[in-house]
Amino acid sequence: MTGKRFGSIGADPQWKFLTRSAAGEGRSANIHYKTEEVDKIKDLPVNQLLADDGAFYMWMVDWCPQDALDLLSHWGLRHVTTAFTWIKTNGDDPDLNVWEKSTWHLGQGYWSRANPEQCWLATKGNPKRLYADVRQLIVAPVMEHSRKPDEWLDRIERLTEGDYLELNARRPRRGWTCWGDELEWTGRAA
Repeated sequence: MTGKRFGSIGADPQWKFLTRSAAGEGRSANIHYKTEEVDKIKDLPVNQLLADDGAFYMWMVDWCPQDALDLLSHWGLRHVTTAFTWIKTNGDDPDLNVWEKSTWHLGQGYWSRANPEQCWLATKGNPKRLYADVRQLIVAPVMEHSRKPDEWLDRIERLTEGDYLELNARRPRRGWTCWGDELEWTGRAA
């Protein structure tokens, strides 16, 4: 770890998914990357990494909102809003027909079939909002399992101050410190 503190942290925790069938196990996050129980995720030193007036952005899963709230509380953070809602499409055609079912990604779900994912915003102290024009809704194509659109990081940069840290990162990003066991190394400094 580092002694450095960050004004904004983005995280996509490695939530362990509970499956109810063999078919579900074959589609679960558990086969795509290392997942952890909530008690293990709590070990991340988020409070120590986040500046005294910092913003923490966390992707959560719909079936365990209480676990997400418990994590934030454990780290000494206050949940303030949904920062982003990502609506997943089956492509990036600029002429998508919003009325066609085939436009929208059909995800998994315990009850109804999921599509959107929420990224919550929690704060420590009183971070400053940089610009008031940052939209909550992200409409972008679904990619490989659990990969989020880069746009969420663009919006964090516009919404709150750095230094910036991405936890569970998959790719280096210029201007960010990126940590993650799936991090692709390009040979270039980010």
